Amino acid sequence: MLLGNQSQSINKLINACNPDEVTRLLITDKFLSDSLMSDNYNITSYVANCIFEKNSDIYVIAYPSKQYPGGINFAIKNKVIWDHLGINAVRYAQIRHLACGYFEERNTRHVKGITQRGKLIWDENHADDEYYTYPLEPLWTPGQSI
Repeated sequence: MLLGNQSQSINKLINACNPDEVTRLLITDKFLSDSLMSDNYNITSYVANCIFEKNSDIYVIAYPSKQYPGGINFAIKNKVIWDHLGINAVRYAQIRHLACGYFEERNTRHVKGITQRGKLIWDENHADDEYYTYPLEPLWTPGQSI
């Protein structure tokens, strides 16, 4: 999936190719897709890092989930993640897979804040409430505290 400004370098590369080069790119794309969808996290991580090192304009790679059809996984370059993302909420729960992608949740706990050093401050008032989420406002990023 190619979206936004970061996709322009890939689109220009593909559009500038002759048909033989496009065929090689499609074969490479299929190989990368199979590698990224591998059950082996080390292969997925290695392939993503190789892509990041090869093209410094790419910060995020989206690829389909093998485990959850229709799901999307993201590999995000470490050094830019906190420039664009923050933690909105943290919830801990024990999960049991029932069947067919359905799960049971229990022993739920919620974080109401995060210290500057990253220590989680737990909200004891909403324990075991699986439908409750304590939003962190503003989004938490490293170096920020409540």
